[in-house]
Amino acid sequence: LGGIELVRFARQASPLTAVIVLTPRRSFEAVANAFRAGATDVVPKTEEAIPYLRGRVQAAERETCRPPNRWADRLSAG
Repeated sequence: LGGIELVRFARQASPLTAVIVLTPRRSFEAVANAFRAGATDVVPKTEEAIPYLRGRVQAAERETCRPPNRWADRLSAG
């Protein structure tokens, strides 16, 4: 199962779930494909992106009105 297929599967299984894609690819086409598949956001897989990713995870938790699962905290501990 590839990343794009996983995004499609997640969106079909749970349409309200935020799907944030981490990718080493930097091409416009790769990012566009992820959004077309239903990604909420696409984040480059770099150390510099960690603060942005942490913020996106926290925002996704707030948007879905679910109790935080502390993924953002785990990102900073890694």
